Amino acid sequence: MVAKIRQSVVNSPNPTKPVVGEIDTSPPIQSVKDAVSLFAEGALSGEKPVIKKAKSYFAESVWAKESQLHLAQKELTKLKEQLKNAETTKAQVEVELEKAKRVVEELTQKLKVLGESRESAVQATEDSNSQAKKLKEEKCELTKNLEVQLSETMNEIGSLQEQMENTKKSDLDSLKSVTVGLDDAKELLLKLSGQENSVRSTVEALRMELENVQREHYELKEKESKTESIVESLRLELQKSEAEIEANLAKESKAREIKLKEALEEAEEAKAAEASALDQIRVLSASTSDAAHSSTSESGAKITISREEFESLVHKAEECDKLADIKVAAATAQVEAAKASENEVLKRLEETQKEIEDIKTETQEAMKRANMADAARRAVESELRKWREREQKKAAEVASQILAETRMSPELSPQHYRIQKQNSPPNKVEMKKLEKGKVSVSKKVLLPNISGIFHRKKNQVEGGSPSYLPGENPQ
Repeated sequence: MVAKIRQSVVNSPNPTKPVVGEIDTSPPIQSVKDAVSLFAEGALSGEKPVIKKAKSYFAESVWAKESQLHLAQKELTKLKEQLKNAETTKAQVEVELEKAKRVVEELTQKLKVLGESRESAVQATEDSNSQAKKLKEEKCELTKNLEVQLSETMNEIGSLQEQMENTKKSDLDSLKSVTVGLDDAKELLLKLSGQENSVRSTVEALRMELENVQREHYELKEKESKTESIVESLRLELQKSEAEIEANLAKESKAREIKLKEALEEAEEAKAAEASALDQIRVLSASTSDAAHSSTSESGAKITISREEFESLVHKAEECDKLADIKVAAATAQVEAAKASENEVLKRLEETQKEIEDIKTETQEAMKRANMADAARRAVESELRKWREREQKKAAEVASQILAETRMSPELSPQHYRIQKQNSPPNKVEMKKLEKGKVSVSKKVLLPNISGIFHRKKNQVEGGSPSYLPGENPQ
């Protein structure tokens, strides 16, 4: 733009005449004293040099403003590049970047306003050039007014630069805080996913344990049914053996009675034989008494029998006694054998009943373990479901809060936006601390609940008494 103005000045056919928008490239006026001397020289040499000096002064001021504008535009491009580089972040970062873009747009609007003010200043300089002839008498006041305007313009440019720097710093701080918050959220999500995986593994382990217990329960039921069939067969065998024993005892008692009768008959026969032998002895003694009556007076009275007869009689008596003893011993041996077989059958029956009781006890223990594993699994699933609901509710609250902040942010002014930016990091830090505290509390609540479930399970296994959930009926 300055080059075009200079070219128009060079190419003008009458360089001595003042041209509207002409800008001189001579150095600016350094002080009020130089300006007074310059205007004095212009009064002596005519009106044209004064106009040229004033034009050069205003051209320098415009040049300075344009340089400041270029610097501001460079800063603006830097901000835009930084904003473009931050577009890869998450949704919250994008919201903050949109806010920063709005601020940049507002700054561009301000820069446009400054450009318009610059044009108005150029127009003012042209107006001042047209009125330069009328300002000879008011040279001092004019210079003072120009210096005041220059200082105000410089102050405005400085304030704009400070505002841009503050905006840049606040945007960078907000981006840093948002990235830090995003990193913390990612770490928290990783921790929560790890915790959820551990809980799922425990639930899966409980499910496997429940399946094993159910399998053991089924096997124990099959074993119990087999044992019951064995017991039933043993009972039938016992009943059969008892019937056989009773029949054998009845037979043996009858046989003993018959044998006793036979023994008594044989004893009676032996007694009869003994009596007949005695009778024979008496008869012999009587027959011999008459023959030996004559000699009795001489040799004394004696009764004699043959040795063979006496030995046969004694032998018969001993055989009868032995036969009776043998028959009694055989009968008692048969009774003892029947009693021993009966005792053995009773012992086997007791062992079988004991095995049945052991199987029933193992079945009850398996049922207790199955009930406890099922209760623990349901309790863990309930705690996990409650924890997920709490986390989803917290995430929804945070998202609604962020949306509310983003909806409220476009209605704020740039100054209020900067104040909010400066005050937002502590609030965000506090919110993050609160969220971390809530999540840590939820973790602490979930982990003791799970540990309590396993502790109760351990106590129940040691105590042998199953527990039931609310609303669950004992089996």
